[in-house]
Amino acid sequence: MSSENNSIRNLYVGLSVLCLLAALLYLLSSLFNVVDNARNDEGVAEHFAASTNERIKPVSEVNVGDVNVVVVRSAKEIVEGTCMSCHGTGAMGAPKVGTKAQWKSRLSAGMKTMMKNATEGKGMMPARGGDASLSDADIKKAIKYMLKNSGL
Repeated sequence: MSSENNSIRNLYVGLSVLCLLAALLYLLSSLFNVVDNARNDEGVAEHFAASTNERIKPVSEVNVGDVNVVVVRSAKEIVEGTCMSCHGTGAMGAPKVGTKAQWKSRLSAGMKTMMKNATEGKGMMPARGGDASLSDADIKKAIKYMLKNSGL
C-alpha cells in the first residue's frame, strides 16, 4: 500500500505543480497583455486627440491687426460716427447739434464740466458716448466741433 500511496501522492504533487505553473503562466501573460494594452491605449489616445483637434479646429481666424496702432480721427468723423446718433436727433434729451440755446446753457457750466460729463457720462449719455476707444483729446475735439456747428 505504501507504493500505491506514493504513486497517488506523486500524482497529486505533479498535478499541483502543473496547476501552479499554469496559473503562473496565466498571470504572466495577463501582465504582458496589460502592458501591451497600455502601450496601445497611449497610441489610441494620441490618435483620438489628434483626430478630435482636427475636427474642432476653427474654420477661420480673425486678424485684428496691431492693437497698439493709434487711429487718428477727425472731429467730424468722431461726431458723425459716435455722437450724431443722439446729438443729431436730440434723443433722450441730448442737445441737438445746431441748436445754439441748448449748447449755450451747457457751455455756461464750462468746458471742464462738459468734458467731465462726456467722459464719465451724464443722465442717459454713457461714458465717452458709448465708445470706449475715444481718448480725452477725441472727446474735446468732438465737443468743440458740435459747439462750432451749433453757432458757438
